Amino acid sequence: MDVLNKSIQTALEALPKTSSSSSDGVSLVSLKCQLLLSYVQKLAFLMLVKLDDESFLQHQDVVEKLVQLRIEIEKIRPLENRIQYSVDKLLRAAGRKEEIGSIKEPENNGNDKDSQDSLKLHYKPNLSEFADDSDGPASENNVVKEDDKSSISSEDEEEELRSAKDGIYRPPRIRAVTMDSEKRTRHRPNHLVDEFVSSDMSSVPQSMPSVGSNLEKRGRVIHADERELQKMRERIEYEESNYTRLPKLSKKDLKKSKRVKKHDYGGEDWSLLDRKFHDDDFSNRKLDLTSRAKRRANFEDVNDGSLASPVQIGQSYRKRKKNLKRR
Repeated sequence: MDVLNKSIQTALEALPKTSSSSSDGVSLVSLKCQLLLSYVQKLAFLMLVKLDDESFLQHQDVVEKLVQLRIEIEKIRPLENRIQYSVDKLLRAAGRKEEIGSIKEPENNGNDKDSQDSLKLHYKPNLSEFADDSDGPASENNVVKEDDKSSISSEDEEEELRSAKDGIYRPPRIRAVTMDSEKRTRHRPNHLVDEFVSSDMSSVPQSMPSVGSNLEKRGRVIHADERELQKMRERIEYEESNYTRLPKLSKKDLKKSKRVKKHDYGGEDWSLLDRKFHDDDFSNRKLDLTSRAKRRANFEDVNDGSLASPVQIGQSYRKRKKNLKRR
């Protein structure tokens, strides 16, 4: 007890005589400090009771008060987490108090508003630095930079005046940007060529099935057709296992499935041998008026029996062959 009394006495002597006012501080923090102080006092009292070999039943009100303080401290914790950002911000502001106090106040009272505006714009970015340097001589560059600075400053002033009048924020115009108007042609990849390059021209070892072992699965196919076949197999397996019929395929899916079976023979895909320079999707596109007129004239010449080029004869032959397949 003597050691405890001496330590408490030295702690009291180290404390300042006059306590600073906390009226302008955060009330939640001061409340938490008071609760912690009261909690420590109650714990110290119960420790003294335990040292004197007394029962806690005689001091039941102290135990109840201790439990109440513990609950209040736990309830304050989520509130403290909510205002943690504000408290950190205030602490950082207090740490920068000397830096803020170093800014001199304006001497003239009439120019207070102008000085405040200048302080706000003190850290404004220099928009003239965003302009690109031209390849001309130094004198011309200086003239261009001065013109850019004057134009940028005038535009900024106009934008600030307009935003001040109607209260609508308008971002600063730093540099004009034009959108690309040219449409780039999309290259359609050829899956057969990709498969040939990745398999036949590569030195990486690959696992291949034996000859004739995969005829039931249509043999060797390209990757796109293999995905379509896998979807069809899953569809058939689902219908057989659940004894139900799925909805019919759409026209687009039916067209894809027919395209897969079009060049199939003997479990292999022979479409590479009958590959035209242009794909069917590109050849079936609608032509403009001049192209259609030329095609019609060429077709009439062929029907009349006049001489035609081999390309025109081949086109007419493919068209007739296509009509016969449809029948």
